[in-house]
Amino acid sequence: MQVKRDKMEGLPSHNDLMTCLTSTTTRIPQLLDVMASNPTTATRTLLYGYMTLHWSCIYGHRPGVYSNMTNAEVRKADTTGTAFGYLVHVSNHKTANAFGEAQLYLTVEEFGWMKRWLEIKGTLTCTQSRYFLYTEGKNPFRKLAYSLRLAWADVGLRSPINFTDLRTVHADNAKRFQDKGNRQRVSDFMCHNTATTDTFYDHKTANSFGGAQLYLTAEEFGWMKRWLEIKGTLTCTQSRYFLYTEGKNPFRKLAYSLRMAWADVGLHGPINFTDLRTVHADNAKRFQDKDPQGHDILVLVVAWRCLVQVWSAQLWDDL
Repeated sequence: MQVKRDKMEGLPSHNDLMTCLTSTTTRIPQLLDVMASNPTTATRTLLYGYMTLHWSCIYGHRPGVYSNMTNAEVRKADTTGTAFGYLVHVSNHKTANAFGEAQLYLTVEEFGWMKRWLEIKGTLTCTQSRYFLYTEGKNPFRKLAYSLRLAWADVGLRSPINFTDLRTVHADNAKRFQDKGNRQRVSDFMCHNTATTDTFYDHKTANSFGGAQLYLTAEEFGWMKRWLEIKGTLTCTQSRYFLYTEGKNPFRKLAYSLRMAWADVGLHGPINFTDLRTVHADNAKRFQDKDPQGHDILVLVVAWRCLVQVWSAQLWDDL
């Protein structure tokens, strides 16, 4: 679960989000004033950053929801709004087939910013676009990630930021602090599939079983330490993975490496990791008691030694 831990440690804090929301309520009206009196592309780009930052700190939508939002969808919300607020429905977004329309619930003040932007747009040239966050031409504005970073820096925050981080904050908080029903409601509003994010982090079944474990003797761990030392003398080792390859990605040809070692041992039948895994699972079922704590570590130890002990110490010397 190290990938997940690293990801969570880099997320914006509660204080960061509150700082952003305080700043957006001040800066958005200011930027609208500038766009009304002296419109420039730079000011418009920063305005888009502040608007999407405000929405993302509250709802965590994907940027496609904001870029695909149309003038007509905003105007329609204006006709159905009440003193309690306005609900904007966005029909075109990444997960529309699964979740239907994305929604933004806005206070009277927040929707007032949007109405004013519609009014200002009507006085500008090159505004034939039907999209609320327009750009020159007829396509949606596609540089929202850049706009977000501009606004984030303008707030005074220096850490890296993107829409996924803001989205993850909401998804993680819903998972940690809400019951299952409320978490699902929050996720549905975000158009967020919890099953997808709960599936893969460091290994395939991490969500069900937590971090995988390898129990090693002092000798076995000594082989790993020596490999780390040897790696430090080699080129092209910028990868953070123990079994490195050129570049920064994990080594993806372990099945081929396993077959090479199997043949080097002198065994000639076909082999794959699933076969070895099945052997241990079957032996545990046939010969161990049913208390998981009585055999889980045993299975892990035997599985590791089955693979490692086919190597000789001479292999390391050959490197």
